[in-house]
Amino acid sequence: MIEVLICLAILTILISLAIPAFGKARRLTIKLSCDANIRNAGLILETYSASFRGALPFGPYQRQEMEWPGVGTVGWGGRPGLRSGTWAFLFPDEWSNGQWNQSMRCPLKPEFQPQGGPSIWDSWPTPAYFMTEGVWMDERDLQAESTPGTYAPKPHHASDVRFPSAKAYLLEFPTFCATEPETRFGIELGQTPNSKASMYFFDGSVQRHAVSDGLPGSGGAYGFLWTIDGVRGRDLR
Repeated sequence: MIEVLICLAILTILISLAIPAFGKARRLTIKLSCDANIRNAGLILETYSASFRGALPFGPYQRQEMEWPGVGTVGWGGRPGLRSGTWAFLFPDEWSNGQWNQSMRCPLKPEFQPQGGPSIWDSWPTPAYFMTEGVWMDERDLQAESTPGTYAPKPHHASDVRFPSAKAYLLEFPTFCATEPETRFGIELGQTPNSKASMYFFDGSVQRHAVSDGLPGSGGAYGFLWTIDGVRGRDLR
């Protein structure tokens, strides 16, 4: 009996030492998966631009509704319509019957629930990689005194980007990277997120930054999402 108890104690110690290692390995696997997915989404956007003489993906100027097979009526277009993953409507080959190509999804994004769920993202059908608004907002509105609610959208070309190595194109919304419930709740309420997220840059690189790492945007908005100089602005020093 004593030998059995000793074996159980040893096994308990070994398991307690292994669990943190397993957790760290799992987090690393998810991070690598998200980096690979956002890189794939960025390559899809670049292929689009190459097919349309360098034009960056751009939807309707005003918010519109469309019928999406398997989902129902969804709204997109206008100022917020290219953010929040709805730029992906420009790529119908990547979705079918409401199901997205898994290589375009953040691995931590909740599964789509038409009736909604505990998170605001449960009812979000599209991939959650945000196209940074600085690449399609009208630079005439992007002045220091502007606020995000006043921006108007405008098509741009990839050649317009003055600092391609320092300009983010897509970013993973940090909600999914925050593991603490309090942090996730704060982000969903609009607080500045400090959790690092995968970002795809115009030079084709994928880096991990907190949104707060970027240079302040117009009116003090989050870095990376909005930039004072619009498509020609830089997000990193």
